Amino acid sequence: LMVRTAPWLVLLLLCCASGPSTGTTKEQEDRIVGGSGSLPGQSSRGLLSAVEISKLQVQTPPSGALGGAAFTQQPRIALLNSAGTLLAGDSTTVVTVSSTQANLLGTTTVTAVAGVASFTNLALNAAGSVTLEFKASDVAIQATVTVLVGPPKKLVVSTPANKAKAGVAFQVQPQVSLVDAGGNLATSSVVTITVQFDDGASSSSSSSSSSSSSSGSSSSSSGSSSSSSGSSSSSSG
Repeated sequence: LMVRTAPWLVLLLLCCASGPSTGTTKEQEDRIVGGSGSLPGQSSRGLLSAVEISKLQVQTPPSGALGGAAFTQQPRIALLNSAGTLLAGDSTTVVTVSSTQANLLGTTTVTAVAGVASFTNLALNAAGSVTLEFKASDVAIQATVTVLVGPPKKLVVSTPANKAKAGVAFQVQPQVSLVDAGGNLATSSVVTITVQFDDGASSSSSSSSSSSSSSGSSSSSSGSSSSSSGSSSSSSG
């Protein structure tokens, strides 16, 4: 027994059987992997949750570091997926930096922009080779920077004068040190240091001595005080 079916009914049945398409095109898949866009009706927030950060890359390493001064070249950290592709659509992930070897100065927490976290004012106090660790989510990466001693910025009294008698050289002579902005001894500078005594009266006097570039410090070898004139003398050490 043959049943005649209208052509329009056959076409309708075929369309219902196939159902609506739920796949994505190759172009849409590429956009998801690269993090550069989203599918129609899908927010960028949902896209980022679907593509997780798999690793970090030091795009620009830190360099040009002097004690206590901001690096002349600040680090830039890229966020990558498992395929090593930059997550250019990520502008929400926070990247932090830390160090267990030295006191890290500056802004240590940065939010990525277009998949890259750019630090702007990092600095280290201690001179030497220092390792920095960058973290984002559950991934981390390290970078090493060499910190050199900077130019002298201030004087530090390393040994105060003590056991002074009027007109007699101190039994313990004072010693001052030249340090850079990070507190590192500046051993390659020659400056003139002026010593001034004030005995509490209105009169005072001063004399100068030059510091030695070999040690970065200056000590007085014959300093003495006098209650009548407040005079002082010192020689380079």
